[in-house]
Amino acid sequence: MSEDDIRRLTFLIEMWREDKVVKVKSSSVVPDATNRDRTGLSLEHVHFIATLMSQNGFQKRVGNQGHDIPVLVRETCESDQGKRSLEKWRRLTKEVVGFPIVEVPKEYFCSLGNGHFTQALNLFRTEATSIFSGQKFKIAEDKDLREALECGVESIVLSRDMPWQDRKFISEMLN
Repeated sequence: MSEDDIRRLTFLIEMWREDKVVKVKSSSVVPDATNRDRTGLSLEHVHFIATLMSQNGFQKRVGNQGHDIPVLVRETCESDQGKRSLEKWRRLTKEVVGFPIVEVPKEYFCSLGNGHFTQALNLFRTEATSIFSGQKFKIAEDKDLREALECGVESIVLSRDMPWQDRKFISEMLN
């Protein structure tokens, strides 16, 4: 990533972001259609992240430590990009066994960055079976994981009014 790319990325996020970080539950997040638009999310990577959470505990964000901050777009089923993203995710979850199925509310979020992390959380939310061990992902005694699932994680939220080309650029730079 060049210095010009970093400047543009920073400018676009600042231009389109909501004033404050927002706690967002993973159950209201699907990958944006621009996020890895050729390949989509990697099933193995989603399960790998969930496996690490299961083995090492959820790494709650405190200051600059812990999980990355998701970058999301606030969406609805009425917008073209929101509809496209939701349809793409639903199609993928029907075609590929192992992705968590999420029934999103009328207003939901599309991930431009950290889509694997968010869907790893949803593996715990749905108590999905690991493709590696065959065991279910359980919250158990991990209070930080429980808090992330029940209360959400702090996220940078961008406006759905952002032009598609800016959305695509942000997605590419964050992945």
